[in-house]
Amino acid sequence: MMNALTRCCVPSWLRLALLLVGLGLAPGHAAAGEWPEGYAVSEDTVSPDGRHGLVIPVDRDTVDPVNYLADLKEKRLIGKIAKGNYIQRESRRSLQAFWSPDSRWCVVEYGERYGFGSVCVLEVTGSRFTQTDVGRHIQGTLDAAITRQSRGAERSGNANVSFRLGPGRSLRVRARASNNPKQFTEVKTFYAAFAGTFDLKTKRWFASRARKIEAEDDEAMESAYADLDGKEFIVLPEGEDPPDDFDGQVFRSEEARAEKLDAMLNGAYRIVRRSLPPARFAAVKAEQIAWLKRRDALATEPEKAKLTFERVKALQDLVW
Repeated sequence: MMNALTRCCVPSWLRLALLLVGLGLAPGHAAAGEWPEGYAVSEDTVSPDGRHGLVIPVDRDTVDPVNYLADLKEKRLIGKIAKGNYIQRESRRSLQAFWSPDSRWCVVEYGERYGFGSVCVLEVTGSRFTQTDVGRHIQGTLDAAITRQSRGAERSGNANVSFRLGPGRSLRVRARASNNPKQFTEVKTFYAAFAGTFDLKTKRWFASRARKIEAEDDEAMESAYADLDGKEFIVLPEGEDPPDDFDGQVFRSEEARAEKLDAMLNGAYRIVRRSLPPARFAAVKAEQIAWLKRRDALATEPEKAKLTFERVKALQDLVW
């Protein structure tokens, strides 16, 4: 099975460093090798070993903002991220880095209000790194699919993208796009889905394509491609707050959590049915029927929730 997205936990020593860097500094710039004033490390971009991360401006009034890849242990900039201009806590934009387990390469996603703005791969070698733009191919392939089905009436779509970092320095990508993210009733909506694998060794795409999908497929893909670690959904009594570091969804009853998990299960199952050859799906369908009987025989809702979550993960693996 391919490795899922790697989102690291920031060590305590590094959290203190981030706080010190980000406080009381005036905006400024620096060439590679210097530590810039008015910049801080984005916690969502730190490598699993704590060695590397992206350094970004903290002041919204920063003129010509620049993002850098940095060696955090040596407190040294390695170089600029091409087209990287994210500012800390910028509204309607986001910045994330998904690192390989060995911390040697990562996918950097700049998010916009309705989908991604750019996606690139950074590969670190000693005191240098290389950057490869993969978002342009993903977006262009999706746009072409929307153009075809709309017969030229629409030429682009807002895309949401998901990744899995695999062995052999390969990047698996799944994405979905539509031309009408605000769902205006007077605008006809077209949907497209992308699937492809990028090989870092050759810098080439293979098995890369985009196709037309329906609105129901677009909704289901949100469940099929979600990055889950088992800690997203908790049940707490009314009025009780989750831990400060909790990053997920809180439910006030087991029934509410079960409804959410069932929706995710149905979504993942739909995409499996749409993705697999008929003979392979027939086997999955038989497995699903047997699995439902086993789940329904369990005595408690927490047991059923745990089994449902595991089944969602298993179905997700089939579409990757």
